[in-house]
Amino acid sequence: MDIILVVTFIVLGIAFFILEIFFLPGVSIGGIVGTLFTGAGIWYAFAKLGVTAGWIVVALSCFVLLFAIIYFIKGKPLDKMALDKELESNNFYDMSKVGVGDTGVTLSRLAPMGKVLVNGEEYEAKFCEGFLDRGVEVEVIDIDGNILIVANKG
Repeated sequence: MDIILVVTFIVLGIAFFILEIFFLPGVSIGGIVGTLFTGAGIWYAFAKLGVTAGWIVVALSCFVLLFAIIYFIKGKPLDKMALDKELESNNFYDMSKVGVGDTGVTLSRLAPMGKVLVNGEEYEAKFCEGFLDRGVEVEVIDIDGNILIVANKG
């Protein structure tokens, strides 16, 4: 029964250390609870099982904690949580197909930013004089980077 109690304390302590290192960084609650559980397991091993068993528990606890940390770093658990998808989109438009004076229609409400369709292409646009509803005819009056500055044509 004493060995089961020592193993339970040590396993709980190591579990809280892993939680602290990988899932709750900076909070310190997991580290404190892990230290208390591990310390209680080691103290109980020294008090009830003897000095030799206590040192064996200390050595095994250090080895298992080191193994668990290496397993989490190099193993699959963190890979399953990591964001490794590569984004293939961008926010840049082909501005060579549009020029000042071109006309188009709003695809969304410009409040003041929105989407417009000019020369068959969709662009991000800005209307500086308030709001424009969807479906309103507009004229390009300026190009600022990859944003069209438009005015109401009507």
